[in-house]
Amino acid sequence: MYQLIRASAGTGKTWQLSGHFLMQLFDGARPETILATTFTRKAAGEILGRVLLRLAEASTENVRFQELATAMAPLEVTQRQTGDLLAQLTGQLHRLRVSTLDSFFQQVARSLTLELGLPAAWSIVDDYDDSILRQHAIDAVLAQGETEDSRQLMQMLAKGRSQRSVRSLIDEAVEGYHELFLQTDFEAWDRIPPATCLSKEDQHICVAALQAVSLGGKQLPKTRVADLERFRSGKWIEFLTTGISVRVAAGQSKFGRQDLPAELIDAYEPLVRHAQAEVTNQIARRNRAAWKFISRFDTVYQQLRRDRGWMRFSEITRTLARSGSTVEGDRINYRLDSSLRHLLLDEFQDTSLDQWNVLRRLMQSLVKTSGSDKCSVFCVGDSKQAIYGWRGGHAEIMDAVPSAVPGIETDTLDESRRSAPAVIETVNYVFQRLDQHRKLDVYGPACHQWGQAFPVHSTHLTELPGFAEFRTSPEFGGDSRLEKTTAYNAWVADRIRDIHLSCPGAEVGVLMRTNNGVAQLVHQLTRRGVPASEEGGTPPTDSPAVLAVMSLLYLASHPGCTVSRYHVVHSPLADAMNLHDWTDDQSAMMVADSVRRQLLDDGYGHTLQWMAEVSAEYSSERDRRRLQQVVAEAWRFDSAPSLNPADFVRLLETSRFSRSAAAPVRVMTVHQSKGLEFDIVVAPELTGSLMKMPAVAAGGPDPVSVPTDVCVWVDEKIRHVLPHRLQEAFRSTI
Repeated sequence: MYQLIRASAGTGKTWQLSGHFLMQLFDGARPETILATTFTRKAAGEILGRVLLRLAEASTENVRFQELATAMAPLEVTQRQTGDLLAQLTGQLHRLRVSTLDSFFQQVARSLTLELGLPAAWSIVDDYDDSILRQHAIDAVLAQGETEDSRQLMQMLAKGRSQRSVRSLIDEAVEGYHELFLQTDFEAWDRIPPATCLSKEDQHICVAALQAVSLGGKQLPKTRVADLERFRSGKWIEFLTTGISVRVAAGQSKFGRQDLPAELIDAYEPLVRHAQAEVTNQIARRNRAAWKFISRFDTVYQQLRRDRGWMRFSEITRTLARSGSTVEGDRINYRLDSSLRHLLLDEFQDTSLDQWNVLRRLMQSLVKTSGSDKCSVFCVGDSKQAIYGWRGGHAEIMDAVPSAVPGIETDTLDESRRSAPAVIETVNYVFQRLDQHRKLDVYGPACHQWGQAFPVHSTHLTELPGFAEFRTSPEFGGDSRLEKTTAYNAWVADRIRDIHLSCPGAEVGVLMRTNNGVAQLVHQLTRRGVPASEEGGTPPTDSPAVLAVMSLLYLASHPGCTVSRYHVVHSPLADAMNLHDWTDDQSAMMVADSVRRQLLDDGYGHTLQWMAEVSAEYSSERDRRRLQQVVAEAWRFDSAPSLNPADFVRLLETSRFSRSAAAPVRVMTVHQSKGLEFDIVVAPELTGSLMKMPAVAAGGPDPVSVPTDVCVWVDEKIRHVLPHRLQEAFRSTI
C-alpha cells in the first residue's frame, strides 16, 4: 500500500496517519517494523498519543470502537482485539518507532559509524557550543589577514553601510552562505563568463562622442551630464538604473515624453555595454569571493569540530545522503536489528533535499521488498504549510514522490474538521484572489501559481458559529519606528484585552512573526492585567535588568570596554560594585577583578543570584522573572564553568526563555502555533514584507536536485546583465 495525502490544515492529517499505523498493526505487522517520523518531538508525541488514545477509547466505548472498525475496513477487528493490541503496545513501548527524522538519522549514523567515516565517539553538538566554535572559526579567518576575496565580500555585504563592523559582516556571510556552500561545488558559484570592457582610450572616445551629440531643450542635456558623471566615477549600477541609460538598455526610444534621437542612442550604447560588462564582472568576482571566503571558514570550522568529535544534525543527514549504497534498507535493518517494512512520513512538505535523498532510498528498498513481504509507504503533507524553507525544506519534493514510488495513490483532504464556515470562507476569499493585488511586483507569477493550485476549502462543521474580521489600525505618530511599533502593540493589546473580557473562558491564540514581537506584546498585555503566556522562548536581552547584568559580566572580561562601564555606572549595580565614574580605568580594573574572583570562588549560580537580588528592587515583575531565568541558566553553566564571563554572555544571547504557564491568552510565533487549536485567533502582523530576501539565489535542473547555479543576491534592476540560467535561479528562488 503506497499512499500520498495532501492534507490542508485541520483536515484530520494526524488521524489519517495514526489510522494507517493502526491498520498495519491490526494486519499483523510487528511494532518494530513500522517507522513513523515527523519534524518535532512534540509532533511525534502527538502521533504516538493518538495511536494509544484511539485504542484505549475503542476498547472501552462502543461508539469509538465502531468508528475505529469502520476506519480499519476492509480488515475485520473486534473490541477484544483492540484491548489486546493496546496491552501489547503499552508493554512494548520501547519497540514503537515514532520519532523525529533527525533522531532516526542519528540512530542510522551511529550504527554505520565506520562505514560512513565518522569519528569513533562522535556526539551531537549543542547550539551554544556550536556558536562558540563558529566564532572561533571566524576569529581564525580574520587572523589570516585581509585577502582579495575578503575585501570583495566585505564590499558586497556592506552595501555602502560604513557603520557595519567587519565581525557583523563575517557573521552575515557565514549565516547566509555556509549551508548552500556545503551542498554545492565551486563551479556552481562560477557561472558568469568574463565580459569584455572598453579600454580607457575607447572609453574617452565614446564619452567624447556622446558629448558631441547636439541636443535641444533642457532635460536631455541635464540628464546626459548626470549620466556622464556617474560613468566617469565608475558608478556602474547607478549609471544603468537611472537617467537615459535605463531607456537605452531596455531598447526604448523615449525619455519621459521626449523622443531620443537615434544619434544619441547610438552614442549611449557602447557606454551601456561597458557598464553592463563592469557590473557582470563585479558580480562574478563577488560570487568567487563568497565561495572562497566560506571555504576558508569551513576548513577551520570542520577541523575544530573534528578535534572534539562534534557533529550537527544537518551534517549527519548530509553524510547519509551522500553515502550511496552504504545506506540501504537491508543494511539499516541489519544494523538497527529491525525489519523496517512500513514507512510513515508526516509534514512531508518540509523535507530537505538531503533528507529526501535518504528517504528515497528507503522507499525504493521497500518497493523492491514488497513482492515477498507486506510493505507500505504513507506520506502526509501540504505545500501550503511549508514553514522550514529557511533550513532547507523543499515543498516541491512532494511532487517527486510518485517517481520514487511507482503506483503510489495520491489523495487530498480539504474539508476542515476544526474551523467554522466563516473562517473557511475567509481563507478561500483571500487566497483565491492573491494575484488580484495591485502591487505584486516580482511576486505576481508566484501569486498566480498559488491561486491556480489553491484548492477550495470546506468544513465538516457546517453548523459551527464563527466570525472573521480584518481590522485596520489607526495611524500612529512618533519620530522613530520603535515609537510607532510600541504604540501599535499597545493598540493591539487593548483589542486583545477587550476580546478576553468579552469571551470569558475562551482560549485566545495570538500569532506573531518574531520572538521579539512576542515579548513586546506580552509586556503590553501584562501591563493591562491580561493573563498571557509567552511561548516558544525569547532571548533575555529584552529585559533592561538582564542587560545591566550582562554588561557587568562583559566588563569582567573586557575592563577596557567603555560601553559596558557606562551601562553599569547608570544601573542599580553601580553602588554594589562601587563604580561611579565610567572613565576611571583603575576602578574598572578593580571591578573586573572582583567579579572574576567572585565567579571563581562562588560559581555563576551564587554570583548571578546576588546580582539579581541587587537589581530586584528597581525591576518590574517581568524583569525579576527574567533575572531568575538567567540565574537558573547560571546554575546549569556551573557544571561546565568557563574562565571567561563573556562566554556566559554569549550563551544568554543565544538562549530562549519562555513563560509558558497556562493562561487564557497564549502569545507565540506562527511557527510555534503549527498544529495547535484555539477558540479565537488574533494575527496582528499581517502588514509588512512577508519575505526576507535571501543571501543568494540558487537554481538547478529541477527543485529536488542539488543547485547547479548560484549567485549572490543582486537587485532586480540589474539582473538582466546575468546569464539566462542565473536569471532563472533568481526567479525560482523568489
